[in-house]
Amino acid sequence: MSKKKNSVKPTISTPQVPPQYKTEKTVILRENAFNWRENRLNIVVLMVLASLLYLSTIGFDYALDDTMVITKNKFTQQGFEGIADIFRYESFRGYFGEQKNLLEGDRYRPLSIATFAAEIGFFGKDCTALSHFINILLYAFTALLLYRVLVFMFPKPIFSENDPLSKNAYLSTFLTIPFLATAFFIAHPLHVEVVANIKGRDEILCLLGELGTLFYMFKYLNYKNNKYIIYSFLSFYVAILSKESAITFLAIAPLTAYFFTKNSKKDILKITLPIFLATIIYVFMRMNAIGYLLGSQTVTDVMNNPFYGMTLSDRLATIFYTLLLYLKLHIFPHPLTHDYYPYQIPRLTWSDSRAILGLVLHLGLIAVILRGWRNRSIWSYAAAFYVITLSIISNLLVSVGTFMNERFVYHASLGFCIALAYFLMQKFIPK
Repeated sequence: MSKKKNSVKPTISTPQVPPQYKTEKTVILRENAFNWRENRLNIVVLMVLASLLYLSTIGFDYALDDTMVITKNKFTQQGFEGIADIFRYESFRGYFGEQKNLLEGDRYRPLSIATFAAEIGFFGKDCTALSHFINILLYAFTALLLYRVLVFMFPKPIFSENDPLSKNAYLSTFLTIPFLATAFFIAHPLHVEVVANIKGRDEILCLLGELGTLFYMFKYLNYKNNKYIIYSFLSFYVAILSKESAITFLAIAPLTAYFFTKNSKKDILKITLPIFLATIIYVFMRMNAIGYLLGSQTVTDVMNNPFYGMTLSDRLATIFYTLLLYLKLHIFPHPLTHDYYPYQIPRLTWSDSRAILGLVLHLGLIAVILRGWRNRSIWSYAAAFYVITLSIISNLLVSVGTFMNERFVYHASLGFCIALAYFLMQKFIPK
């Protein structure tokens, strides 16, 4: 007698079939299952790549904003005893001793600062090597989780015996969108500031929380188990406590579900609710800590508001020039710098062709999104991911306190890496 397996099967249909896998006879799309043994080589390679790229940073010292959040932050320096105050007050109060209101809306990002306090509580105040090592571990885990999420979005194909790729095990293993997109993301030089600077842990934790949100979102949509809704809430809570820019996932999560699954609007709404709930809780915590949500104070120090004194027209022209630079640095990441203080970025007017080019290119990205929306084009999704996650740090919606920074596009660069991997797969997958 045959024994029935107790495996849990997805309750919905197979996800959307990415266009690059739609061949007539060579590719069979798998169910949305994930075989760790089958993917372990990919995962090991990606995690080793992430670790080796930044192994040398273990010998680095504190730098830049580490002063404000670690070395001269009295809450952090108290170790475990300071964690309550880290969550109770605005993020720079431990450095200044009071709330200075130096930045528009101020900042409330307690989670990463709390991890620094915990390190001091466990290992003492001289733990720079450990702090850098933890950043590397978190970045390596980012590689694992990102690859896992992308496999949900782009299920691994099986090639027939006659397919050229099937004759080369390494090509069939590594020539996939999940592997290529993750490798490009991990190796991109724009991420040096995030990983090599200890303070950049807020970006790493934020993205990990966002990826965890997508991971459990897909789990719920596949198995309809409400425990995944709870896990999704907890993941996003980690993200938004790390950095408020995670709020863009109120749009990214349902967008991803729309593009890569065939679920009802009711299901898509349900996976958005835990993100919304975590956001509401964060907003109340932020208002309790800072005293307001965004504030209305005018920052007159150009080091914290480089647009001060500009007309709206000149401000917009300068912003679109910085957005053009972000696109350029994704394609050709040189030169890179630790910051873009005034006036490394010049004040521009609309008579400058660089501002016009920045505007035209981003209008083009919006056109790509709209054109591919109905047929759920990968180009449309990648462009939407880039534009939505970029919007919060673009200075178009709120002032971020500086012209631009490479760490600001840590999340948006994932959209670029997906588009690049998709482009290469179109060239290599047999039509």
